[in-house]
Amino acid sequence: MRWNLKPAANESCLNVRNFSNRQALSAATLLRTAAVATVLAAVGCGAGSSHGTREPISGSVTVDGQPLERGYLVFEPKAGQATQSGGIISAGTFSVPAEKGADPGAYSVAIFAEAKLPTTTAEAGTPEYEQAMAADKGGQVMIPEKYNVKTELTAEVKTGGENTFVFDLSTK
Repeated sequence: MRWNLKPAANESCLNVRNFSNRQALSAATLLRTAAVATVLAAVGCGAGSSHGTREPISGSVTVDGQPLERGYLVFEPKAGQATQSGGIISAGTFSVPAEKGADPGAYSVAIFAEAKLPTTTAEAGTPEYEQAMAADKGGQVMIPEKYNVKTELTAEVKTGGENTFVFDLSTK
């Protein structure tokens, strides 16, 4: 089958009317197939990580020796991992299951806490959560910048390891 892909002499671009019905049907099928393949590839890329299996992460956070009542932390990749991870801190502990965990590798860790957490169903560390944080101003920031926006904290997530981290923070 040959497709007439040349524009007519008086046209500057292709005209669908130049295709026969069979050619148009084949072209439409090809486009639908390409669209479905693109969507499936995008979903497949987003569903998992490119560097392997995510690992569960857990641990504790204290501030001046006391458990951090509530807040959240973000594991930001330092070694080219495909994903970031994070979770809610409650009563000084956090636990992130493997399906939302971190790829093995080095991370910068940022810990945030305010007197008032945002009212949102978005996961900590997502742009939606950050927007909710900005919209719900009014809480007093309880964690110094050196533990969040200018973090000095790091963690190494290991394959098959325990991946339990202890973060002892100081406001002094």
